[in-house]
Amino acid sequence: MDNEKIRKQKLLLRKYDNDRALRTVDNIGIPSILGESPVEPIEGFIFADRDEYAVFLSFVFKNLSEKALVGLDIRIDFYYYQNIPYHTLCFSYCEKELSFGIISSGDKKSGFRQSVLRSQIESGECFGEGVLIPITDIRYTKIKTVLVSAKFADGTESPIDIAINGRATLISELDRASRTVFEKGDVSPHLKKRYTQKNIPQFGSASWLCCCGNKNPARFDKCEKCHRDRESQEALLSENVIEKGKTQILSDPTAITFHDKSKFRQNKYLENERDLRKKNDMIEKAIKNVEKAQSTANGAFGIIFRILYWIVAISVVSTLVAIIYSLINIFKDSYGDEANFAKFIRKLVDGDFFIWLGDIWPG
Repeated sequence: MDNEKIRKQKLLLRKYDNDRALRTVDNIGIPSILGESPVEPIEGFIFADRDEYAVFLSFVFKNLSEKALVGLDIRIDFYYYQNIPYHTLCFSYCEKELSFGIISSGDKKSGFRQSVLRSQIESGECFGEGVLIPITDIRYTKIKTVLVSAKFADGTESPIDIAINGRATLISELDRASRTVFEKGDVSPHLKKRYTQKNIPQFGSASWLCCCGNKNPARFDKCEKCHRDRESQEALLSENVIEKGKTQILSDPTAITFHDKSKFRQNKYLENERDLRKKNDMIEKAIKNVEKAQSTANGAFGIIFRILYWIVAISVVSTLVAIIYSLINIFKDSYGDEANFAKFIRKLVDGDFFIWLGDIWPG
């Protein structure tokens, strides 16, 4: 009963870790081939919890042996401004600790509960994703992770004792000459769009790293992910071949154009400081001429507008005066003398009048 209770507590802990809001602090990238190790690291991260003050290490491993894996022991050494580790942390990936994490094979991932409760890792499967190793209160300037040993389903145990101390050279890190050698040696350009090249391939006795970033068992002649051929990569794209091709290119100045001016304007390196200053003065002068022309145009438009405004105003006033004068003459002629006309205007303004049919003035 106690063991079952402990197992449930561990399961709840793994589920809680899986639901954490994490941000990536550091990424180890694509680790180098470890040589004779039956288990290879795929990637490693340092995570920080967004909601809590907590820092974690997390690794993803791949079983490259032909046997099912039931356990992997690792050791993490922490260094703090010295060559001797001041703190060591041991961790086991196994069913007892429910620490296999998310298990995947190729592009397919198993669910959380299905993965955590697995008892073994089959050949070619990856494990460890989502498993967090707390390092919150540990100070360090350098971390070294060592694969200690691996246990298999047939009861055998393989001592490893190999440190994860390097990573593959990325294509983006190559200089121009090395990249030229790499591109010439690529015999599968049709695969670039679907499986991009990430790194220089590496080859060991137990495994090999494809240029797409996938690690394969040594028994595979083709990459299980992109299906690129191992033999052609080893003959044309390995680090030694690229270094040799780079040396040949550098010994022949005509083999590669290091300063291709066709990609730039032809006057980029031909203008001196005096020419640039003269060009800037001409640009400023052209801008001032444009501003002056716009100002003159705006002034002429303003004068024309004012003339039209006064012409319209005078026409309106003249028309109103003519209309008023005509009305005065009409009313004056209709009512006879000026006294009756003035009386009519006064009553019209006061509003105190009635016009009867046949009568001119109200009584």
